[in-house]
Amino acid sequence: MKEIFQPELARNSKNDSNSGNKKNPQKNKEKLKKKGRILMKIVARRLLMLL
Repeated sequence: MKEIFQPELARNSKNDSNSGNKKNPQKNKEKLKKKGRILMKIVARRLLMLL
């Protein structure tokens, strides 16, 4: 399972840390939260498909 999701997470976190991390940390946190929610939906959907 881990192999499927790992590259996606790594890429997203790297992009977020590069894009305006110093300029506006609050906005970045919200972006991360939103991205996390979307990722969780994708993960949940994939898990349901496997069952």
